[in-house]
Amino acid sequence: MANLPQVLACRYVRDESFFQSRFKRSKQNRRLARFGLQSVFWFKLPIWYVAYPLARLVYPYIPEAIKQYSAFI
Repeated sequence: MANLPQVLACRYVRDESFFQSRFKRSKQNRRLARFGLQSVFWFKLPIWYVAYPLARLVYPYIPEAIKQYSAFI
């Protein structure tokens, strides 16, 4: 990991309905989780690495109160 002085990517965020943005985010998370799982097997990583892609799928369903509480720990 390193902090680079130049900008490598820019992201434009536009106003959308909550449902639409939530739907796109969950679809992207599913795709990234699938890619993560495939990577674990392609690169013959330790099996416990599947926890990372699975966490991407589970995290949105954790209640906000728990997420906020865990931030203070």
